[in-house]
Amino acid sequence: MNDKKKTMPRTLPVLGDRFAVAEVTGLHDDDDLASALDGCQTGHRIKINADNDVSKRWRALLHETMHGALYVTGVQSVLDPNIEEIIVQTLETHVNQFMRLHGTAYLAAIKGDV
Repeated sequence: MNDKKKTMPRTLPVLGDRFAVAEVTGLHDDDDLASALDGCQTGHRIKINADNDVSKRWRALLHETMHGALYVTGVQSVLDPNIEEIIVQTLETHVNQFMRLHGTAYLAAIKGDV
């Protein structure tokens, strides 16, 4: 898609729960997080590394919302953090590839669905 939105949403829904989103500079590894170089999700908060380019920030947001979905459903609490990261990376890669190939058709087909 050529029409890249440059501003991140300040809040967004993840499976019905509202998450706060903040773009922060100087995001770095934290003892409580496996990796926080591009973004991190803790509870209902997502932080995105504002030092990255627009594409990388949006990819990080997708990635962190997937962690958020696992958090909302309670699945995150029963997964080993390394396994969770593998699952999220796999799904993120799939969704990115799918949307690049079929995003416009998919969005047109589901337009109006509840």
